[in-house]
Amino acid sequence: MSAKSIQFEPFLGMATVSVTQRVYGGQWNLLGSYPFVAGTGGSVTVRTDDTDRFVTVDAVKFELIP
Repeated sequence: MSAKSIQFEPFLGMATVSVTQRVYGGQWNLLGSYPFVAGTGGSVTVRTDDTDRFVTVDAVKFELIP
């Protein structure tokens, strides 16, 4: 079972999380909380390194946490 590597680059630092939707599919899955700041160059990257199949992403959900 292959996991996708999802890389978060918020305002400060970087974090990488490995996820397999084959186990936790069909629902939103919290991958962490990251401090993205308006006007900065933050990003979310779905990596294809070391995958054995196609990598697809349906959505990335951002929520404002006051």
